[in-house]
Formats: sequence, C-alpha cells, structure tokens
Amino acid sequence: MYESRLVFIISSALIGIGLACIHVFHASNVFEFQTGFSELSKIERFLIFSKDQYFYFYKTIVESKEFDTGLNLVLFDNMTEYPRTINSAHRFFVVPEIFTSLMYLTFMNVTELYDVSSLWCWDDTESVECNGLGDPMYFYLSIIWILSGLLVFTMYMYGTFLSKHIFGGFACVIYYFTLHEHATNIHNHPSSRENFAVPFLLIQFFILSKEIAKRRALPEEPVHRNLTIISDMALITTVSIIFWPVSSVIFSTQIIVMYFLYETGVLQKGLIHDYTFSQISANVFAYALTNKSSYFLTSIHFTMAISLELHILKSSMYTPSPDPSRISRIRRFIRNLALLVFFAYITFDIMNKIFSDYQDDNITLSYIRLAAIRFNMFPASISSFLLENSILHGNVRFETLKAMFNVFCVKNICLFIIVFLGKFLQNRREKSYQEETGDIKERVKNYVIEDYMEENRIKMNDLSNPNTEKAIQNCLDLLKNCNYDYLTYKQRKANNLKAEKEKTSFLSDIKKLKDQINEKEKSRQQDNKTSTNASNNVEKQDSESSKESKTNPETQNSSDSNYSEFFSLPDPVFIYNISQLAALGLLQIMVEKLKYIFIPFACVVAVVSPSKKWFLKNTHVFFMIYVVMMICTLINPGFKNIKDQYKFKESQNLEVLKLLKWIDTTTAHDAKFGGPVDVISAVQLITKRPIINHQHIELPEIRKRTKSIYAMYSRRPSVQVHNDLSTMRVDYVIVSHELCFNKTQKGNYLVDFWDKLEPDLKHEPQLCRELFANAFTSFLKVYENKKFIVVRVFSENLSDFSDIKLLPSKYRTTQLY
Repeated sequence: MYESRLVFIISSALIGIGLACIHVFHASNVFEFQTGFSELSKIERFLIFSKDQYFYFYKTIVESKEFDTGLNLVLFDNMTEYPRTINSAHRFFVVPEIFTSLMYLTFMNVTELYDVSSLWCWDDTESVECNGLGDPMYFYLSIIWILSGLLVFTMYMYGTFLSKHIFGGFACVIYYFTLHEHATNIHNHPSSRENFAVPFLLIQFFILSKEIAKRRALPEEPVHRNLTIISDMALITTVSIIFWPVSSVIFSTQIIVMYFLYETGVLQKGLIHDYTFSQISANVFAYALTNKSSYFLTSIHFTMAISLELHILKSSMYTPSPDPSRISRIRRFIRNLALLVFFAYITFDIMNKIFSDYQDDNITLSYIRLAAIRFNMFPASISSFLLENSILHGNVRFETLKAMFNVFCVKNICLFIIVFLGKFLQNRREKSYQEETGDIKERVKNYVIEDYMEENRIKMNDLSNPNTEKAIQNCLDLLKNCNYDYLTYKQRKANNLKAEKEKTSFLSDIKKLKDQINEKEKSRQQDNKTSTNASNNVEKQDSESSKESKTNPETQNSSDSNYSEFFSLPDPVFIYNISQLAALGLLQIMVEKLKYIFIPFACVVAVVSPSKKWFLKNTHVFFMIYVVMMICTLINPGFKNIKDQYKFKESQNLEVLKLLKWIDTTTAHDAKFGGPVDVISAVQLITKRPIINHQHIELPEIRKRTKSIYAMYSRRPSVQVHNDLSTMRVDYVIVSHELCFNKTQKGNYLVDFWDKLEPDLKHEPQLCRELFANAFTSFLKVYENKKFIVVRVFSENLSDFSDIKLLPSKYRTTQLY
C-alpha cells in the first residue's frame, strides 16, 4: 500500500515537472512571437517593461554592480516622488526585484569566476545588442517563466489531489492553456506583482486543502498545535504578501471562508487555531523581512486573523449549552459574526493609530476608499476616473466571462443534463417494468404460500397465528432476495434446510460428547443443568440462523448504499474550495486584475466535474467521458485560443521613442518631469530623469500630484495650472494628444469628468487643446510630435501673461523626429 502510494506521488510529480517545462517553453515563445523581443533594440525592450514601474528598481540595483549600493538607492529613493525621499521597497513592494537582482549579480560573479560565456551579441545599426542570461532583461524574464512553470506544476498536483486521478491534473492544465490569454499577465505586463505571487497563493490553497483532508481522517482532534503545517503555511503566506499587496485582500476572503466553515461545523477548532496562528505569524515575518514595513501590521489580513483567533479563544472559554431551536442557532451565528467584525475593526483602528505616521503607505485604506467610490459612497476624484478606465482595475470584461463560460460551463451542463436524463429514463423504465411484473410477483407469492401450507400441513384457519405469519414472511423475504424467481427460491430454500440439518446434527453430536465427559464427574442435577444450557445455546443459534435466512443484507441494502453514495454530502475539502472560488469570483467581478488568481484556481476546482458519484460503479464510463471532455476542450476552443496567442501584436511606440530620445539628448539630467501615468514610468526607466508622479495613484500624496498634472486636460485658467505645478517643483510636463482629444479604453472623455468636478468652468476652453493649437498660454511649449507635447514650467508663480518672455520658435518647439 505504501509503495504503491509512493509510486503514484513520484509519477505525478514527474508528469507535473514535464508539464511545467512545456509551459515555460510555451510562455517564452508566445512572448517572443507577440513582441519580437529578441529583434528589438535596447530602448524598445525597456518600453515593454515600462508598462509597470517595478523594473526600474531591478535595473537600478543591477547597474550599480554592487548589491549594497543599489539597494541603498532603492531604500533611499529621491527619483520617483521628487523631491521626497522614500523607501521604494516599502512603497512599491519590489521585494521580487531585490531578490532577482541579487540572483543576477551572483550569477554574473560565478560566470566570470569560471569564465563561462552567458551572452551572445551582434552589432546593430546604432548599438550592440545582446541576448542570453547574462543580459539583465533576459535573466529577469527567465525568473518569470520559471515561476509560471511552478504555477502549472502546482495546478497539476492540486487537480490530481482534488479529483483523485491523474486525468484531473491533465484537465486542469488543459483548461489553463485554453484560457492562457485571460489567465496570466506575463505577456503584456511581465513585471506585474501577480506574476510573482500567484504560484505561491495557489500553493497555500493546496497546503490548506491537504490539511483539511488530513484532519478529517483523524479519529480525534489533536490537542497540540501542528508546528509543521503552521510553519509551511506561514512561509508560503509570507512570500505571497511581500510579493503582491493584493494577496492580503485574497487571504482576508480566505479567513472569512474559514470562519463560516468553522461556524457551520465543517472544520475543527484545532485546524482553525493552527490556521489563524500561521496567518498572524506570516504578517509578523513579513514586517521583519521588509525592514519594518507597517503595511503588514495594518492590513485587513492581519487584523482579521487576530479577530478570528480572539473569537476562537472566546468560544473555547465559553461553550454555550446545546439548543435544539434553529432560531437560536441562527441568532448565535449572527452574534458571532458581529463580534468578529467588531474585533477586526478595533484591531484595525488600534494598529492604524500605532502606525499613524505611515498611513500614506497603507494601501489597504486606499483600496477601501476606491471601493467606496465605486459604490458612490465617497466623492469621485481624478484618480478614481483613471482606475475606473483602466483595463486591469475596472470591472471584469464580457470577453473574459464568455471565455470562462465556454470552457467551464457548456460541456459540464450538457453532461449533467445527459446523465440525469439517463437516470430519469432508467428509473421510469424500472418503474414500468415493476408494474408489468406485478401480477407475476403476486402469482409467485401465492405459490410460495401454498408450498408452505402443504409442507407444514397448515389449514386456512391457522394462517392468523403469529408464528405462522412470521414463518410465511420469512419465506416471502427469501423470495424477494431471489428477485421473485421461483426456481432460485426453491434451490436457496433447499440449501438453507440442508445447512440447518447439518448444523443441528453437529450440535447434537457436541452435546452427546459433553454428556459422556461429564457423566462420571457431575451429578444428575448438574447433567440436567448442562443439557438445559446446551439446548438454550441451540435455540439462540437457530434464531440467529433464521434471522440470516430472512434477509440478505448485501442485496437488500444495495439500492440504499447507491442512493447514499450518489446523494452524500460533499467533503470539507470540496466545500472549502468551492467557497474560496466563490469569494475570489466576487472580487474579480469588481476588479478584473484579480482574474489572474481566479482563473487558475477555477481551472483547479473545475476538475471535480464530472464526479464519479454521477456514474456510481461504472468507473470505465466515467473515465471515458472525462477523457472525451478533455479532448473536446482541447479541440474547441483550445487549439484556436493557443493559435491566437502566437500572433504578433504591433505596438505604436514610434512617437514615444521620439519623445524619450529628445528628453535624453536635450534636457538636463536633473530635470524633473510629470505626465500621464502610462508614459512617465518610461521617462524614469529609460532617461533616468526624476519624476513627480507615477502609476500608483492609490496613494494619497500621488493622488494630489496626479490631479495637478491632469489639470492640463481641464478647463482651468493656464495661470492657475502653472502656479500649481510650479509649487511641485516640476520642470517639464508631458501632455498626451490621446487623453486630450480621444476617448479612453472604456469610452469616456477625460474633459467630461473634469466638467463634473468643476461645472462652473464648463464653458471655458480646454487647456490642452489650446496648447496643441499653439494658442497663447502660460506655458512654454518646447517639444511636439504627433502624440505628445512637452511644456516648460517656470519656478516662479505667474500673475498674468505679461510675465512670460516668449523665445523664438526654434527654441520654443523642436522639429519632429
């Protein structure tokens, strides 16, 4: 038994590793086909990473050559929110970049020590381009591909565990490959936080599911804490939350799910104790590993874990008396839920007061505020407009829901209808057959009763005797076990009579033997007593044999066992995974970015359908249907979706490249820039210029700066906008033609939102349109191309237009590149 289990685990692990390698090859090739990365110039490669701000910090450490020097530049950063000096490791969760840069520098030192070549280069028209692991960008991408392989390996093992067969693991991976375009963000945004954290999130779900199954199998609840599961879950949870701050929100939903399962009696108290302790420990470890980042001790995840632990301790000290009333149980559940929310609020308030100086870093409060804005519970702002019109932060798109429905629901719904329609027709057929054979059964019953009356010479008047009724009922039960087959009944009855006679003769022989042994040693009275006991034993055994002959429990309870097997309640592992999937589904409907954890987890949970219980003991039919469903999913829409992933996506980056080249060659190295959030990160990454605002508009300080920068698209007077920007000590502001004249990806105009915020200025001209039209404003336009203009902001406040001394046109506007 142990050897076969070990062989199954090893074989599953090897298959999972093979699938992980296939996915690494697939992901890297799709990225190459979509971007043409190996043929791009260095600046074009940087543009791919500039969609997110995180790669800048990896580049900063790598280019410093010494890890300590580069780390200090990240921990004391005055280039990202000029003129403030911030700890970027705390602010932007760049722990993956810190670890990756350390691995890269170590790798380069080892290759240089052993003189191993890790680059191959060629001369381009403008510079020398290189590929290989020795290139920082290729090394960074390799880490992302490896983590994507770890995700597929975990999904395969998780699916095999839930379905209890390897076909479940294969189905899980097929679903993931089919939905790859919607399920991962590694192609469009390689450096996004979810690409690093999702594999560890799924590992944590897997470990918790295995522990739930293990605790269910234990006969008694363990008294002491399980340090192994606590340490494993604490370690994986720590990695998840320091890699991606949204992991704290995901684990908060997990705590709510665990609380409901505990209150409904699905999970044991010991498991909840170990779980909450591991979550508290994970946040404490993250606080220590990130050099005392207050986010982890002020997050909803930490406060809810403490609240659940306090609730468990309270219920351990006070155990209410059992009450059969259902109303009282519901009231007690509502009361406990209210206490849990109260404990969480008190803990959250206390921790935020302790770390009140660092509330600017508390992203949890910012996300609560954004959720309140979405439900019209808080006044809207320019940052909420940008998030609402962002693809990743808006509501989930219809295309994603349609793709998931086609993969997960269509085939399962059809199979469900076919299976239960077949069962309905089978039951109807059996019912009609029973009606047709009813007369035959009655006739056979009459034959049996007549045989019994002839064998025992019983008259009609004796049928009312209870003993006679009991004996006839035994004969009818035996007939029922023989499926009302008269010949089988006669053979079974003859065999029973023969066995009963042999048993009686055997017992009589034993009785005679005992009488002979005890004849000389005991008196007649003792002999009479012995014979009486023997006769009693015979009667008991006869009665037992008669009970066995009445019914055959195997055949009698077969239908009941099948019914209970088919309609039995699901196990706690299934309940937990379905509940967690529902919680993640609710989150991803509100914020599309969370689909990158929901879809992989949905692929795992989907392997439990179809279930073996639908087919009872027809396992060969079950596996045949399961394999057919996998093949159908792979054919449609699997092959089509996979083929679409290998299409080249043209990016319109020419005007951005012109802008960046102008900034790099014309402006001073300490010139401060502000601009649209989708461009300003590229300015910092490629030109290394200080920036005033950035993409993380969920932070309070950045919300204020972003509003001042985006006032260029409002109808405010140019003097007012200029004076607001000059107080921020910005030198240049980039203005986008697309934001000024075109709709956003969600179909909204930015100026319309400004009109809602400032209705009094609705009839004034838009500032950015005047700039593109070369109208006389308070700004000095120094660069222009088809998509962008750059204006100069003076350090002094302006009172009117007379303070501006216009330069000649050749200095005011450069020629197009």
